[in-house]
Amino acid sequence: LEFDSTGARIASCSADGKVIVRNLDDSSILTLQPSPLGKSVSDVAFSADGGYLVAVTAEARIYVFDARSGARVNELRGHANAIMSLNVSANGARILTSAWDSTVKLWNSRLALGQEVLTDVGTEFAGMSMDQTGTRLAIASGGARAQILDTSGDVLASWAAFGGGVNLRETDFSSDGKVLEVVLDKFLPVVVDLNANQVLSVFRGHDGEVDDIAFSPDSGKVVSASKDHTARVWGSATGEEIFVLEGHTGWVSSAEF
Repeated sequence: LEFDSTGARIASCSADGKVIVRNLDDSSILTLQPSPLGKSVSDVAFSADGGYLVAVTAEARIYVFDARSGARVNELRGHANAIMSLNVSANGARILTSAWDSTVKLWNSRLALGQEVLTDVGTEFAGMSMDQTGTRLAIASGGARAQILDTSGDVLASWAAFGGGVNLRETDFSSDGKVLEVVLDKFLPVVVDLNANQVLSVFRGHDGEVDDIAFSPDSGKVVSASKDHTARVWGSATGEEIFVLEGHTGWVSSAEF
């Protein structure tokens, strides 16, 4: 589930192989089917200017569309297994993808061109994100470590949760790139100061595994989605729970401001 930068359009994807883009202003709907084979679509993202929509599928391909006309602009290949998630940098310069083959790939500046420039970043990653400039990547490892990498794959910083005894999953950069949000041991979202290398806030309240986390655009709030059937909104600096979004009768797998 993804909003464009204006909040006027929302894109959703499904195991039925379709991407649906709904314009919230006029209720118009654009339906896309990225894979000619009808393969499941696992994630979608808009470019910052809203001109492109990127979708990744279970057939290990990345499809780039004109977000307004629905015309397919490009198809990118490189992963050996199903792609499970992607990030598009805020300036639209890069696409970051991860797959079940335990690889992360970074694709270069033009969404309409696509060139693989980084591959095989870590072998046991559990989550990934990219800062708004597209120059730093965060990889959360199942081996209890989060690494900050540049676009060449060089490690800029590394953080081990509580001495390395806690597994990490999911990551998200703040808008200024100074703090990183991660999930500890599947249940506990925290915010980490990358410069001081310390935990700033801890978000306690979920009774199930946390499958997704995201900052608000100004990084003042955090939203988390959980298998306890709720999404929760928190103050990012204080860890205080602001409100709980209830009503789902199954897992909440994704949340976004």
